[in-house]
Amino acid sequence: GAAARARAGAGGSAVAAEAEWQARVSATVLSSSAMLEAVLVRLRVPLSAVLRWKPGEMVLLPGASLASVSLEAGDGRRLMLAKLGQSRGDRALRLGGPETPPPRPATLLADGAAPPPPNGGAGPGTRAPLPAAEPQPAPAKPGTT
Repeated sequence: GAAARARAGAGGSAVAAEAEWQARVSATVLSSSAMLEAVLVRLRVPLSAVLRWKPGEMVLLPGASLASVSLEAGDGRRLMLAKLGQSRGDRALRLGGPETPPPRPATLLADGAAPPPPNGGAGPGTRAPLPAAEPQPAPAKPGTT
């Protein structure tokens, strides 16, 4: 009788201690910070072009869309897509889903000048485009290869 109740009580206190420990760990983990990045576009640009950049120059972001910003974990894993906007004067993201937008090829120019016409249009004041920017592939989703 009494010995069995004492053993049950000891087991109950162990269960209660385990539940309390789990609650503390959960509270600690859920209150920790997560590093997130909102990525408009990733570019591959020749280093020689980057070294020529000067303050005030414009860098085109080919394939960038305010309606398709990638919200990523600190390790670069895409969590979801979002739309860039504004709320109460601050930049804001309207969260969407994990779908991947189609890639949009484009040419990056060192100073933001328009690409030359299709015929090559070399002439006074035209700037040669840098090699085409290569959008970086989205990180693989966990559990896929």
